[in-house]
Amino acid sequence: MMTIQPTELRRHLARLLLVSEEELFARGRGQQETAAKRALAMYLAVITADISQAKAGIVFGRDRTTVGHALRRVEDLRDDPAFDAKCDRLERDLRRAMKTQVTQ
Repeated sequence: MMTIQPTELRRHLARLLLVSEEELFARGRGQQETAAKRALAMYLAVITADISQAKAGIVFGRDRTTVGHALRRVEDLRDDPAFDAKCDRLERDLRRAMKTQVTQ
């Protein structure tokens, strides 16, 4: 398991999902597209950074049950081959970014 600081994780996720940190981590739900990117970011954080749903909730300023809902939503969307390929690419990119961060 790689250890990454929450601020660095937030920065990497925002960059990979092409959204500002302010939008991605805003208190409100925001626009539908931003909410979808936030759900994907929560999924990537838990799956790729190997953090608990409770920890992801803290990072995103959400309840762990909200994170759990986001994970189930993204898992359901992964039935679509195009979305699944996008998730695979984002997971690889985030792992690479985290590895670079840890070795610097």
